[in-house]
Amino acid sequence: MPPLGFRHFAQQSPNHLALAAPDGRHWSRSELRAECDRLSCGRQPNGLAGSDSVAASLPHCAGLIATALAFEIEPPAVEALEPPHVIEKARRLMEPFGIQPEQDNVHYCVSPPDCDEAMAWALASLHYGHPVVLADKWDAQSMLRDIARYRVTISYLSPDQFTDLLLLPEDVRRAYDVSSIQHLVYGGTPCPPGVKQAIHNCYGLPIHAQPDSLAAFS
Repeated sequence: MPPLGFRHFAQQSPNHLALAAPDGRHWSRSELRAECDRLSCGRQPNGLAGSDSVAASLPHCAGLIATALAFEIEPPAVEALEPPHVIEKARRLMEPFGIQPEQDNVHYCVSPPDCDEAMAWALASLHYGHPVVLADKWDAQSMLRDIARYRVTISYLSPDQFTDLLLLPEDVRRAYDVSSIQHLVYGGTPCPPGVKQAIHNCYGLPIHAQPDSLAAFS
């Protein structure tokens, strides 16, 4: 397995896209790392240790991702790369599905910010060198548009969101090229077999259940 970790990829390819934010801004790896490091460096002066919890009320935005990264890893003065447990957590998500680092993978994140699994997938994607496309609200057609625009390969969704995708008119479904998708993952609530089959029939997309042992581990 090649080296992993967001800081590693930011060092190797600083100009590579890291995050497409809902406000339209595209953050490079170096830009997102700088924001992450700025927030991370603020922990010690405020007496925050790595085991402390911090509450933040943020919408889906670049600041949400940067804050989550900042409190997942050590400040740059302490550690240049991510600690092993952060990489292990990312591998626990990706390995069961055979997802590899980089390889033109792109993750689409649209689930609520308080969804632990959705945030874990977004952070794991960054640690695997995958750009993250962040949506500020759920809209089935907007997701199809973003899949086609960014050539999204992976997303973590809920069965209800699968149902919304099925409710789109056929002409809308056919208007977007979603052939780049390799993994649609869901967890928690079971997905009815009929919904999974309908997604396959309508979109030709693969749906995978996240193993129960991986749910809510963050």
